[in-house]
Amino acid sequence: MRVGSYPGLGMRGGLAICGAAWVIVLSFVSLGVVVAQGLPKEKTGVSNVETAAVPLAPDFAMTHGRTLRMRKVTILPGGALPMHPHVDRPSVSYVLSGTLTEYVAGNDTPRTLDAGASNASFTHAHALLNRGTTPAVFIEVDLPEK
Repeated sequence: MRVGSYPGLGMRGGLAICGAAWVIVLSFVSLGVVVAQGLPKEKTGVSNVETAAVPLAPDFAMTHGRTLRMRKVTILPGGALPMHPHVDRPSVSYVLSGTLTEYVAGNDTPRTLDAGASNASFTHAHALLNRGTTPAVFIEVDLPEK
């Protein structure tokens, strides 16, 4: 891939990104707005499946010092996140690789989370254990307070 500046594109300069099968040219206008040319105008070849959701109460303080955060978390074999609540920071997670065992407060039956599984945490405390022989990796999106 080649990235370079091409002042001849007009206005205040530009940036060209050249890949094997496509070219994107971005022109920067004087107001700082980026105009993309040559990009598709409609969605094609895209699917969207909701895998986890956390319904928030109408009075949940979403904007008061919160950040929408995404983290990649790795739990090594034998590792654990102890029992912890999410009442102050709702989260959704998606397991990329490995296997986790999730224990939820108030539920006697643990849940196995293999690669491709998702979960949501808000109303009950939970713990995650890696009882496998390979690292377990998951993406977590949450709303912690700053």
